[in-house]
Amino acid sequence: MNILILVLAFTFYVLIPGIGAFYVRSQWRRFRKNIISASLSPIVRYNVVREGTEGYLGDFRCTGSLEAIQENLIWIHSENISISVDLFKAFVYILPSFSFAEKEGKVELNEETLPDEMPRKVSWNRIFSLPEGTKMFVYGPLFLERGRAIFKMCNRKVVTVVIYDGGEDTILRRSIWGGRQINEYWNQFTPGSIAAGALSLFIVAYMLLKSPMLRIQALISLSLSGLPLSIFLPPGVFLFFLYRSLWRKARFFRAERDLLKLPVRYFKDISDNPDYLSAVIPTGEPYIMKRLAAVDAYRYHQELKDAKVRTSRLLKQSNRSTDDCYIFGVQTPGENGIRIGKPKDPMAELLIVPGNPVFLSSKCESKARTYELLAAAVFFTGLVINLFIVISLLALLIK
Repeated sequence: MNILILVLAFTFYVLIPGIGAFYVRSQWRRFRKNIISASLSPIVRYNVVREGTEGYLGDFRCTGSLEAIQENLIWIHSENISISVDLFKAFVYILPSFSFAEKEGKVELNEETLPDEMPRKVSWNRIFSLPEGTKMFVYGPLFLERGRAIFKMCNRKVVTVVIYDGGEDTILRRSIWGGRQINEYWNQFTPGSIAAGALSLFIVAYMLLKSPMLRIQALISLSLSGLPLSIFLPPGVFLFFLYRSLWRKARFFRAERDLLKLPVRYFKDISDNPDYLSAVIPTGEPYIMKRLAAVDAYRYHQELKDAKVRTSRLLKQSNRSTDDCYIFGVQTPGENGIRIGKPKDPMAELLIVPGNPVFLSSKCESKARTYELLAAAVFFTGLVINLFIVISLLALLIK
């Protein structure tokens, strides 16, 4: 009987929500991967449609405004062309509002300006209407059918559709920052699983209470049935809030890790501390990664009005500066030789990073893992403490 009680508790409280946690994390990881793949793919232009042949043209991206809707088909206006999108069995992601962008200066303040929310993931068949002019970002397989361009799913390659506000140059950063579950344990499988587990354990406890010889097992089963609610009782509730704080920090460092890796996605075989790297981005521009002394980075920061500084909480916590910085941008000829400017591609960034972004992202990942382990330890400590208290109280009440 003890084994049955433990199996029920483990299955409904740990196993099923745990499987759901891995599932939702993989889903959001796929979303971020699709957005990054989109940033590496070409933009749909008029010449692509005009010069293309019937059939599959490749994976493309575009931004535009909604023109019309017809069941599973929408039309968006992008630059000077109209493109249709087949949304049969597709999901639409709605980015949280970006209303505080004007408060941000040349140094990115992700924690302050980007909302601590996930994008809403909505099945297309649950969207009944959208206003004309809604800003949309689309990425996926592009086809030419009867002279018209259409995005549609092909060979398990899905069409990624994002509804956003603000500038299109914010889509990448906001998607990577927010595109992750706030708490993986609490997913679409968790409420039903916890309810089923609590009910099953309560029924087992009720049956065991009929036999005085199984009183201890009945108390354990009854205590476990109320375990999901007991975490909100003192003293465990204080550890629960500490767990939430630690998990939020872990999520922050995972997001910061991904943002720091963004500008290096164009380059292959990056050494520990490269002095200079160059790659061609989808718009055909030469995108560079250049190592700078701190004084030169400051000069670029002052001269380039569009340059953003992407720092790390690790540097703020250590309260120390770094000798080397890296600048990312498009290299163009200028009056006094080579200059660095903002790319035409809205998903390529003009950035200054204090320190090596690869090294910093690795440190962020380690920090996130540490906070996750601490959060899990605190959470289960609170559960065990409250479970012991509940069992003791029930033992006094049920003779």
